[in-house]
Amino acid sequence: MKAMEFTSPEKRAPPTDQQQQQQYSGVGDEEADDIITTMGSHHDEDEHGVVVLLTTRNNMNYSYLKSFDCKELACCLVFYVMTLAVHSTASGILKPPHQRPIPFQYLENADAYVRNLTNNETLNDRGETIPDYLLVILAFLLPLAIQETLCFLQGRRRRQQHNQQQEVQLVSAKSFYFYDMHATICVYLVASAINLIATEFIKLYVGYLRPIFYEECQPNENFEFCTNEEKEDDVRKSFVSGHASMSFCGLSLLTMYIHCRFGGGYAAKQQQKQQEQANDAAADDERRRLLVAALVQAIEENGTTSTTSMQSLSERILLAEEQQHASALSSLLSSPSPDSKDGRATTVANGKARLISILALLPMALALFIAASRVHDNKHFPADVVGGAVLGAAISHFVNGLWF
Repeated sequence: MKAMEFTSPEKRAPPTDQQQQQQYSGVGDEEADDIITTMGSHHDEDEHGVVVLLTTRNNMNYSYLKSFDCKELACCLVFYVMTLAVHSTASGILKPPHQRPIPFQYLENADAYVRNLTNNETLNDRGETIPDYLLVILAFLLPLAIQETLCFLQGRRRRQQHNQQQEVQLVSAKSFYFYDMHATICVYLVASAINLIATEFIKLYVGYLRPIFYEECQPNENFEFCTNEEKEDDVRKSFVSGHASMSFCGLSLLTMYIHCRFGGGYAAKQQQKQQEQANDAAADDERRRLLVAALVQAIEENGTTSTTSMQSLSERILLAEEQQHASALSSLLSSPSPDSKDGRATTVANGKARLISILALLPMALALFIAASRVHDNKHFPADVVGGAVLGAAISHFVNGLWF
């Protein structure tokens, strides 16, 4: 650890604002951005109460291109590109999909073939409500852009709040919003890749027929094979719905981020943190009591001081410790009255958090609409949509937990 030019062997008068400005005049914007306040950075105060920024040499020489984060992002990108390559060749590797026999019924008396009405639907006259290119925009690019914007705005707010509490404002915004922005990209790439390959594998393995099978397949007179070879593979990929899995995967990530960072999930974490702080403070008090008791016992055994003076010393130490932690414990454990100023502020904050959590369901409404459109367009059965939605939501929940 090293201090940044604040130490002095002699006492000096508190520096003025002009002196502090001159002291940092040689630090450029790029150098200031490299001063990262992470777990390895610490703050201290000198004898005049001036904030001293202590930072490790590794943080001073921080470089994203040489960091683990950059390597992790590169791995996520490579994994996504490889998944796209595997997906594009999956049909060739596992081709054809599971060949279910074309459903039909032969009537001997009438010498006629009857189609299965379940697979005799027709495509919507207007085509697909959500084509593939629009699905990529709504279920991947749009939520990714929104979440990255929220990460940036939240980082600026946290940085301003931090700098308002510090006399020295050489704090990089990277330490506040960089991790969320980095994690967001990795989460979307990995979740989308896993969802894409899992959906395609299930489609090829199951080979379930679409509701518009006859219209797209155009079977021959004896219902032995499809005459439309271009659509023969696609009409056998009904389960699970790729639109449903992709929409629920991407949009669930956005919903979970808003809920955990701005909504009720954030408020619950704050309350849990306060409870943990209260428990730690109580544990510290108990350890101090045991330490004082052991100290008194040791001195009594050596006979260096009278018992009365040791008891008086221990009482003074315990009283000082109790007074030091009384205010912290009361503020952490006591619940403010709803009529008090703090109580009203807490109630309003919790209400806003609940409202944000409710609004966070809007991306899920979009995902539900995309999934329902597949049934409306006769591209999938309801079970296909439900299976895709469960698959996409499960993958997004798992991958989101790896970073958030």
